[in-house]
Amino acid sequence: MKVWNEENKNNEMICKRMFCTPIKVAKAYEVPGNSPTGKSSFDYTYSISKKGKLTDINILKVEGEFNRKDALNYLKALTKRTRYEPLVNKNKKYKITNLTSSMSVNMMWEDD
Repeated sequence: MKVWNEENKNNEMICKRMFCTPIKVAKAYEVPGNSPTGKSSFDYTYSISKKGKLTDINILKVEGEFNRKDALNYLKALTKRTRYEPLVNKNKKYKITNLTSSMSVNMMWEDD
């Protein structure tokens, strides 16, 4: 996606809402069985394919119990059934690249 300067950050938010908001998200997902317990957060980049699938996940930074592989496996499980509306202009589909995001997870299993 285009990198917007500070003066035009609102345009970036509009583009993200229009083109990077999923149209389908799974109501449930299976956490990889070997995921560590505890709290973790990670930053990553990704793309949305011409078919509307999340691809090219690259873990940039991880803090907490997860390592890069754990974070990647978790994201793949979470987004396995996520779909985006493909970006189409003049009957041609386009891949959206250069997207960034971050996530925090709490894998603490506590009984009350």
